[in-house]
Amino acid sequence: YGGGGIQISDEEGAYPNASKKIGIYGNAISGNTVGIFVWGYGQCPPPDDVVTNWDTLEDDNTLVGNIYNSTDTPVLCDPDFVGGQLP
Repeated sequence: YGGGGIQISDEEGAYPNASKKIGIYGNAISGNTVGIFVWGYGQCPPPDDVVTNWDTLEDDNTLVGNIYNSTDTPVLCDPDFVGGQLP
């Protein structure tokens, strides 16, 4: 198990001028700590213009076997996480 299968972040603090209007569709993500990990936008869920299909991520992608703390974790959002290991 690694980190996130797909990670979307604002590590550089460039939002709202960058790191936005991202759509995540048609991926098969399995065997990670977290399927899709979104972090660094200061709020969860992220602002509406960051991940355009936030509300349908689990329907738009196949997310199985992504286990964090013994729990299936297809999608995780952390408002402030900056690098390192998953909290």
